[in-house]
Amino acid sequence: MSTGAIHADQYSSYKAGVAVGQYVAVKIDTSADNQIDLADANTDEGIGITQLAQTTVGALVAVKKSGQSLCKAGTGGWTRGDKLTGSTSGTLVKTTTAGQKVVAIAGDTVSADEYGEVQIVSPALRYDSF
Repeated sequence: MSTGAIHADQYSSYKAGVAVGQYVAVKIDTSADNQIDLADANTDEGIGITQLAQTTVGALVAVKKSGQSLCKAGTGGWTRGDKLTGSTSGTLVKTTTAGQKVVAIAGDTVSADEYGEVQIVSPALRYDSF
């Protein structure tokens, strides 16, 4: 796990459109300006990873949009180098399917429900564009 310096230019603040957990992938919520929702589908255009949990809808959420971050692994976990896409509750899972959106690339190997280091891909890219 990296312990590198935090750079403020990698972060943006958004309003929480839903309650979000810490270290989960998010996307822009098109129902309101400057609002985020969970990137919980493999076709979601993830914009980054939350850094703190926010359970109050409408509260500000810090979203890391580039560089490395921790993120929660979904079903099956992942292996270092895997391309990751949005899944249940903003967790990330491995993808090998054309057309799915890659939100991050795994930096280490973790099991489901563990936190692992990822390299954020922003904007999210289609799997088949790599």
